[in-house]
Formats: sequence, structure tokens, C-alpha cells
Amino acid sequence: MSWEAVFRWIGVHPELASWVQAVGSIAALGIAIWVSSQRRDQLKAAEKVAKAKVDALVAVVESASTYVTVLGVMIEKKTGAFAFG
Repeated sequence: MSWEAVFRWIGVHPELASWVQAVGSIAALGIAIWVSSQRRDQLKAAEKVAKAKVDALVAVVESASTYVTVLGVMIEKKTGAFAFG
């Protein structure tokens, strides 16, 4: 099959352009939906990582607060440093 035959067939079928456009439009919609879905998944994953980091930071701050409170009580009671043992 030569290119000449293909071009002749396309010339005989003028409605082909509208079908190509329709198929292309549907494909573009499908790709747009897929890209949007991928982006949403990426944002959810990033949000999950950020929440884990915040939770870890809160745990560190709570732990430090506990140690500072205990240290304050020890200083008030003049307890030795060996109490942390």
C-alpha cells in the first residue's frame, strides 16, 4: 500500500477529519483526567509525609518538655543528677 493510495482514500472520505478530531478530543479528556488523578495522589502522599514529620516533631517537643519539667522539679528539690539514670 502506497502513500498515494492512502491520501486518495482520505480525499474520498471527507468525514474522516471530524472522526479524527472526535477521537483526539476524547483521548485528550482521558489524559487530562489521568493527569489530574496522578497529581491528586502526589498531593495526598506529600500531605501524609508532612503529617508524619509534624507528628514526630510534636513527640520530640513533648519528650523535651517532660525532661525539662523533671529537671525543674529536681532542681527545686536539689536532687542529684543520678536520678535520670
